[in-house]
Amino acid sequence: MNLLEHWIKEIYSITEKEDESGTYIEVDMLINCWGCEERKKRRYSSIRDFNIEKGKGYYLA
Repeated sequence: MNLLEHWIKEIYSITEKEDESGTYIEVDMLINCWGCEERKKRRYSSIRDFNIEKGKGYYLA
């Protein structure tokens, strides 16, 4: 399976949530992957992890 770049176009919200495994960050954003734009929610274990991907402008999935 090949990894594709999912470019972060716009961020709508960042919320901190908690479940039985601990706290996490949920980001609601508009992404673009090969011309297909889609609004998705993605989980991050910390705000640091999200800031790394935000700084690059994309994430691999």
